[in-house]
Amino acid sequence: MKQAFSENLIALYDGPIRTAKALESMALGDLDGDDRDAVQRRRDQLQKALFRQCEVHSVELGDDLFNMTAASVQKAGLSHLMQQFDVRDRDATHRLLRAAALADDWGNALTNNRRNLEQFFVGSRALVCGTCVGLGDGKLNIKGRRFDLVVIDEAARATAGELMVAMQSAHRVLLVGDQKQLLPQIPREVLDHVSRTIQIDENFILESDFARAFRSEYGRKVARSLKTQYRMAPKIGDLVSKIFYSDVGLETGRSAPPEIYRSLKWPFDEEVTWVDVGGASAREMRKGTSYTNESEADAIVQCLEELSRDSVFLDEVVRTLREEEPLVGVICMYGAQRDLLANRIASSGISERLMRRVKIGTVDSYQGKENRIILLSLVRSNEFGQSGFVDNENRINVALSRAMERLVIFGSSDMFRSGKSKLSDTFRLIEMDGRVHGLPNTSLAAE
Repeated sequence: MKQAFSENLIALYDGPIRTAKALESMALGDLDGDDRDAVQRRRDQLQKALFRQCEVHSVELGDDLFNMTAASVQKAGLSHLMQQFDVRDRDATHRLLRAAALADDWGNALTNNRRNLEQFFVGSRALVCGTCVGLGDGKLNIKGRRFDLVVIDEAARATAGELMVAMQSAHRVLLVGDQKQLLPQIPREVLDHVSRTIQIDENFILESDFARAFRSEYGRKVARSLKTQYRMAPKIGDLVSKIFYSDVGLETGRSAPPEIYRSLKWPFDEEVTWVDVGGASAREMRKGTSYTNESEADAIVQCLEELSRDSVFLDEVVRTLREEEPLVGVICMYGAQRDLLANRIASSGISERLMRRVKIGTVDSYQGKENRIILLSLVRSNEFGQSGFVDNENRINVALSRAMERLVIFGSSDMFRSGKSKLSDTFRLIEMDGRVHGLPNTSLAAE
């Protein structure tokens, strides 16, 4: 990484969208497609710039070399060039040759009808970044390249096909992920069809290749587990460790939350709180294939309104945030609840100052993200105790582990007090700590 940055060999690619279009525009300016003279002038400028860089980093060159191409350097021969320009450093001359080849690549890219700078960048950079899907774009020609090392982050969430897009060009591969968090996303119709056709359990299909590799004989030899987390405050980290990582012994490598958080009123007065939103009047409502819970939405809005009145807290905490960084993340287990909450918050008494620091999303959109304060809406509440995928261990793990300083869970204690799920285990641990309370009907300011 240090070498790549020092040599300015950095290119960024994100997803299948043509992100290099802006780079092409910068290189070509306002040139018309048929203006070959202008393209040639631009090529000459780029070649001169490249050779000037070569002068700085390797060898003194004369102006008569500025327009030399890689082919002419090859034809002249390294020994002849070294003698002609009194260069005694063969390594410096090799760098000249590489710079000339790079200039040719620039020229070819700029004079090509497709102006495919993306492929040029991929082939000439020491560090290329992108998504598995984005790097599979045919115009990048990844399959024709070889990289010393390919690092795939969030590998446990990638399908086999997505992994192979990046791995096909690697001499060595480093997979980074957590098989206890979100699984690969496979459309339900595909999952059902494959399961029926080859007669295997859908859980086997859903399992990531990362998880299979990790527990394989080869994986046991080369795999390593990181056992210290630095995101979650100690009590939040301890809860997540006990519920999901008891086999690993996950430790917390950070200190307690800043002192200003101790001034907050309930339910933000402690690192972990469960707000009991239960009873017959707090039942879920089905919305197509999704669910909402209006009582939980109202409880979340009430807590945010109270938080927005604490100007002293907001003054101090907002100064520590990056521009546009959310302070509060509201995670919903269902998309319909996310939409309901977005409407309720928009029409609430929450101050504009806090409202623009609130992010609302589903658990599936939150992997890899974090916020100082997380409010989690479980949504499901019915007399039959049916919780659907809310009991999914991977989803619950992601939802609980997004919080940095405060985690507040909104859900029915009747639904989750009993049972053998990880969510029931979570409820019982929080209840043992005396942190399960119903929401007061009056203003929270009385707390």
